[in-house]
Amino acid sequence: MEAAANAARGRFAGGTGRAGGGGPPFQFKEAIKDVHVPEKHEDRYLLRFLRARKWDLPKAEQMFRSTLAFRQQWRLDTIVDEYKPPQVRRRRRRPGSGCRPAIAAPWHG
Repeated sequence: MEAAANAARGRFAGGTGRAGGGGPPFQFKEAIKDVHVPEKHEDRYLLRFLRARKWDLPKAEQMFRSTLAFRQQWRLDTIVDEYKPPQVRRRRRRPGSGCRPAIAAPWHG
């Protein structure tokens, strides 16, 4: 299992171990380079798309692009930063208000 992962990492680095270079992971990176953000999309993340589509490059590229569109449409990358709790919740739990969690079982001493 680990040998396969190391081989995949080697192929992603640009070589396949065969003369002629390239290989599916390298070709996949080239196909998506217009939307690929290296800091955000690590090689192991990209390999998921290739494995899911059984190394079929056009299908993996289509899946990757549709995933990015979905994430952008539903703002999955920014929703945590943009979230504001409802007013009721903000009013009830103010920082420093002295609220303590209730003890579930009384102390018996």
